[in-house]
Amino acid sequence: MHAYSLVTPSHRPLQQGWYLRTLPEEIEPHFLEVEAAPVDFGTRHWLRVVVRKFDLLEQAFAERPAGSIFLLSDVDIRFYKPIMRDLQRRMDGLDVLFQNNRPQDPHPCRYLCTGFAVIRSGDRAARFFEVARRVLETADDPLVGDQVACIRAIERDPEAIRFGLLPEEYWVPPRGDRRWLPGDPLAPPPNIRLHHANYTVGVARKLAQLEMVERAMGAHHAPVAQRA
Repeated sequence: MHAYSLVTPSHRPLQQGWYLRTLPEEIEPHFLEVEAAPVDFGTRHWLRVVVRKFDLLEQAFAERPAGSIFLLSDVDIRFYKPIMRDLQRRMDGLDVLFQNNRPQDPHPCRYLCTGFAVIRSGDRAARFFEVARRVLETADDPLVGDQVACIRAIERDPEAIRFGLLPEEYWVPPRGDRRWLPGDPLAPPPNIRLHHANYTVGVARKLAQLEMVERAMGAHHAPVAQRA
């Protein structure tokens, strides 16, 4: 399985120290290197970087055969188990699987997360992400990143894409009343397959969150098969 990720200089510690260190051997990584100074979430400079995810998706759709499955993945991720067979099974009949930022919310797409997505290559998914890109580019709002753009694209046309949400074992800390800060409690599931260090701002806080979860899970998980 192939995984496509965007990486900037500020995120290389996440890419090298966590994502690549724990990436299962069954996954082949592809990176779009974007030279950009560190930027804050929700600013226009951040938006100029985020829109490049859609360039990365165009590359993936061009390279991956129709019907095959690939990953769109941020690099602030630590893998705990092999995932390929499980994801292939879960993608039966679907075009996209997203992470879920708030599992308790009954709305099927309000809190989907694009930081880790499983995508079936083909015209249907490619058209959906083209629409999402147009939503982002025409919104004129730095808070409308790729995630909100995908949510709005689904809300405008729920039949445009066959999507689902990944279970809790593809773990992203659930959204709360405020963003996570170092020292705040975390409750990763015991059957965790990966941890996406989300709902916190800044590389230093993401690193702290990854370290905290790894310490919590270290006694319960053998190392995932990794690349040399």
